[in-house]
Amino acid sequence: MVSVMVVYSVVIALFKDVPDVKGDEQAGVRTLSVRLGAGRVLRVCVGALMATFGAAAAYGGFVSTAGALSRAGMAAGHLAMAALLWRRAGEVDTSSSDSMYGLYMFVWKLFYAEYLLVPLFR
Repeated sequence: MVSVMVVYSVVIALFKDVPDVKGDEQAGVRTLSVRLGAGRVLRVCVGALMATFGAAAAYGGFVSTAGALSRAGMAAGHLAMAALLWRRAGEVDTSSSDSMYGLYMFVWKLFYAEYLLVPLFR
């Protein structure tokens, strides 16, 4: 649980600058999104979350000592969150800050869903 939340924290910290690259460039703020480009940072963030969901699903499904129903629920929940993120990220228009902001807010929803998933299937 802790490692999943650490990844979310890093992703959210990096992702928050993605929708405002133009403003940061104009203000001379050299965020990672300004230096590497919004699209690249977005892909890194989505990739980090996808890897985390995969690891959490594998842990929940195969390593956890919880009961079979809990393991299945944890694995299915993380795979569902990965599928939702993948679909939503594929719809993002990287030239639109509103579109990228929408994905950023969706990542927050997944973050809160994680807090529901773990107690349900622990």
